[in-house]
Amino acid sequence: KTEKEKEIYRKVVPVEHVLLRPDSYVGSIDSLKEKMWVIDSETERLVS
Repeated sequence: KTEKEKEIYRKVVPVEHVLLRPDSYVGSIDSLKEKMWVIDSETERLVS
């Protein structure tokens, strides 16, 4: 490998990779607020 490749790529163990790039495995860690439809268990109807 060239020196430039060594700067760009780094070999890591799987656990370290998950910690470095969690969004690749579980999605974004940022909170998201949005309206969604859900089923009201008492009336069995969709509510927003």
